[in-house]
Amino acid sequence: MSKTSKKAVKSDGLSRLILFMLVAAITMFGFSGWAWWHNIRSNPERTLMAAVENSLRTVSSTRQVKQSNGAQSMEQGVELSLSPSAVAHGFTTIKQESVSNTTISTEAISTPTVEFVRYTDIVTDQKNSKGKSLDFSKLLNIWGKTSAEQTGDLGALYGESVLGVVPVANLNVDDRQTLMSVVRNEKVYEFDEAKIERKIVNGRPTYIYPVSVKPTGYIKLLKEFGKIMNMKQLENIDPTQYADAQPMVFNLTVDVWSQRLTGITYEGDTRTETLGSYGIRRNVKLPSKSIPVAELEAKLQAVQE
Repeated sequence: MSKTSKKAVKSDGLSRLILFMLVAAITMFGFSGWAWWHNIRSNPERTLMAAVENSLRTVSSTRQVKQSNGAQSMEQGVELSLSPSAVAHGFTTIKQESVSNTTISTEAISTPTVEFVRYTDIVTDQKNSKGKSLDFSKLLNIWGKTSAEQTGDLGALYGESVLGVVPVANLNVDDRQTLMSVVRNEKVYEFDEAKIERKIVNGRPTYIYPVSVKPTGYIKLLKEFGKIMNMKQLENIDPTQYADAQPMVFNLTVDVWSQRLTGITYEGDTRTETLGSYGIRRNVKLPSKSIPVAELEAKLQAVQE
């Protein structure tokens, strides 16, 4: 065999060895990546805890709510923004199927210190004292204003948006870890892994957790949350008063890939919340003209007389 042929054979052998090692490395990397995903990243306990922590570093999100209770139902869409300013902007429609068959639609813009609400539509079969149809046209689209100074509380819609089953905020690492320590130490969100429902939703792996929430642990979490967020309204709540209260039961839906909470279903399916659009920044301006909300409610009462 010529020297040239020997060199070609050696070169070919070296190329095959390099190719073999490359394939082996890719295979090992792929296996280790799968193992990491299967055993760590997609582990149900880690996934739920990551979703809770991610709720504490939320810039913005949306929430679609459906609730029913007998003849009354409610649908609500809320956009929550926590940076650069904290504001919740929502549209709500309440229907009362009864003798009066009433539908009331409102819009609200709510912050930690002030809330604006206006009626956008009111339809009802109810009559006034003279038997005439009610005319609400003169009070529609008038903003009614309340402030924390008057009520001693957060704007209602804002409070509902951040103080949910899983609190929502845009916190730094240290504050998040403080709250997550409470979540873990108090076992706020307990679940049976055998009862987790695993589904593919819109092509994405999803876990549905049947979660039991202890009132005492949950209130401790809210108190610590309130301390960080400077919410004075939660200071005087005593968790020990709820020691004998029954756990609250919810289904929490989590997108495994993003490790984000995407849904909350209340016990008995009386209320469902669909969450999403995380991180999309919105610009909401507060109304420049308004009247006290008590005055707006007086106008509503006058129409019904």
